[in-house]
Amino acid sequence: MNYSIWNIKPVPHGEATVTVVTPTIATSTIATRTTRYRDLMNTNTAAIVLLAWTRRLGLDDDTLTRVDEPHRVADEAADRVRLLHVFGSTVLTGPPGALDRIDPAMLRDPRAAATGTFAAATTAAALARAVGAIRPATTESLWYLDAYGPSPDGAEPLISHDSSDVDAVAGTCPPDDVNEAAVAGLERSFTLLDHAHTPRACSGYAVRDGFLADLRVLTDPRSRRTGDGSTVCRLAALDALDAGLIAQARIHPDNHTARRLAVSVGFAECGWLVTVSPTR
Repeated sequence: MNYSIWNIKPVPHGEATVTVVTPTIATSTIATRTTRYRDLMNTNTAAIVLLAWTRRLGLDDDTLTRVDEPHRVADEAADRVRLLHVFGSTVLTGPPGALDRIDPAMLRDPRAAATGTFAAATTAAALARAVGAIRPATTESLWYLDAYGPSPDGAEPLISHDSSDVDAVAGTCPPDDVNEAAVAGLERSFTLLDHAHTPRACSGYAVRDGFLADLRVLTDPRSRRTGDGSTVCRLAALDALDAGLIAQARIHPDNHTARRLAVSVGFAECGWLVTVSPTR
């Protein structure tokens, strides 16, 4: 078995070994934008997140730095419409025919430029109606963590890095939870074991676009509300920060348990993504 004992300690920025990533987009253009998010993310973090998303969407690197109005980018090869709002920038991408059915005024609605469950859900419903969606829109809140937080109290956790223990946690959970968490096959995984070496909660991440660690968490129903999920998520986030990455959590707006867990670890909600499959 591949086990390790973790001593969770905050690492001061001045002592940490970090990889400095210099975005190719100017951070000054988004400096005022970070104040909307209560200064929980620094300007460089916002620039890196925006760069990662522009590359994920196949856009020019400076697309999301232009904040004069929402951007519409037609993609002949796309089979979905995606509306991204993050750090004050908004971009709509998708097949040209679907974009033509979307009223530009909808994107200038203040609700489409806000962060939060209501804003995301309202915009998703309007977008689905506009494009004649063949199935309900998928909405994800985007949360980020870029700094080491306080050390948790309690004993040092016993952590497994074996994929079989991830599978063991998944085997105790409802299928819907397993599908949403998507913890199988992650590049880095951490499973919290109890004193009897029984897997109780797991977390891990996959590296996205070279900058982001896309975190996932799954907890045995018998161990929920015990802090196990927060502990193992914090470990995965610390590992990502040590690797010079920004931790990202993509959470369904109605998953209040996951939202509370993200807050407990230190994540800040900074945007959302709506995905719709339109009729042709």
